[in-house]
Amino acid sequence: MTFPLAPLDSSINHINAVNNLTDYKKEEKEFKHIEAKKVQLASERKLLSFKEKQLIHKETHLSAELEDLYTEIENFGFKEKELNPKFTQLNFKVIKLSQRIEQLRDEAQQLDAKVALLLLQTYQLKVNVEYRAKKGKET
Repeated sequence: MTFPLAPLDSSINHINAVNNLTDYKKEEKEFKHIEAKKVQLASERKLLSFKEKQLIHKETHLSAELEDLYTEIENFGFKEKELNPKFTQLNFKVIKLSQRIEQLRDEAQQLDAKVALLLLQTYQLKVNVEYRAKKGKET
């Protein structure tokens, strides 16, 4: 005695379709999360870029002040002892700003790497979704 396999096959197809839909929804949720993260990282990158420009502007301003001090020393023959504390303070500020600019550049590079990784993950999800959609049409 043989049993018909048709109801079993349709049940398996139904289960596979539900599993594919569940996988698709999970991937779609992941994709949206990655897209939101990309937007957040791009925003952080813009903020870091803005801060970097501000620090470069400050560094330029302090360098100009430093040059003015050198000029004052040369032109008016001021004793180095009178200007030395101010000169040292400006030199310290320039060094600190230079270090901060380097730190911001490093952070910007890290954000670039994160964005690249997210782009790769987004592409991988897109390919997976397209493959599943194509596979679902063939079934």
